[in-house]
Amino acid sequence: MFRHPRMTEPIRAVSDVTNALKPIPAFVWGQPAIGYLGTPTLLGHPHIVVRDEDFDSAVQKLVDAGFPPSTPRRTPAPEVLQTLRDPQRAIDRINAGYKSLDGVSRVFEYPEHFQSFRSERIFLVPNSFAHLPLPPLPLNTAPAVAHTKEGRTDNAGQQNLAIDNALQGAGKLYNYHGYDVFDNSFYPRESAIVESFVTAAVDEIKRVRGDFNVYEDYFSSWDEVLRSWVALVVGYLDVQKDALDHCKNKHVVTWYSKNFGKDWEERYGTLDRRVAKRLGSGKEFAYDMTGKKLKENEMPRMHGKEN
Repeated sequence: MFRHPRMTEPIRAVSDVTNALKPIPAFVWGQPAIGYLGTPTLLGHPHIVVRDEDFDSAVQKLVDAGFPPSTPRRTPAPEVLQTLRDPQRAIDRINAGYKSLDGVSRVFEYPEHFQSFRSERIFLVPNSFAHLPLPPLPLNTAPAVAHTKEGRTDNAGQQNLAIDNALQGAGKLYNYHGYDVFDNSFYPRESAIVESFVTAAVDEIKRVRGDFNVYEDYFSSWDEVLRSWVALVVGYLDVQKDALDHCKNKHVVTWYSKNFGKDWEERYGTLDRRVAKRLGSGKEFAYDMTGKKLKENEMPRMHGKEN
């Protein structure tokens, strides 16, 4: 499978959510974000990141727009559950692997009239958890104020997130500090999304093990999800081995180098992005995962006689 062209329009299922959040800046994360960049992946459950100071207002905006609050749905198929002695215990164990994500996020369903996306859950995530390197936002007022029981106070409506309509146009794409922007929707480019995923993975290691430098066996489903997202971006979007060398967080640099960067390459060699059902079979395509044509010396050699 090859990478897709980078999109030039926002993803409809995501825009239905970010439009409800206007004018709060909404940063697309997770599978929709990497799918937008060209990674061949399904939509999955949309993860929408907002600044921590906007989080409570964003929750209320989704509720007001008719998005029902919900819970994550990670239940195995019915035919699997019916074979288990204690199905609820199995579900609890699955959810335990996402404890950190579930502890900070709010989950919503799509309203009834969004029939195409009814099975998906929306995760609203504060950026202190996602660690996206946020661009400077030219807002004219203070951040959104949280809703209170006494009454709803929402300064978000006073924010000017048109970021300059002369530049942007009505919902048209433009690039702003490493983000593709459509109205209040921000789609991170490769550098920002990889830094975010890796920083979140480092945080997860610290939460589970207590110390980044304690090398003991551990398991976190959320950590595995983050690793898979990084692997897709590195493989399909041609992110290089020194992509995070600029990061001030040395644990982030170390994690990336060990798992996908310089240290990994020293141990295993250059990442092989050839596409085939079985590498070394001599039936690899003439293009790699990123869509680049292989040079003659990179092409696979046929072994034995062809049938």
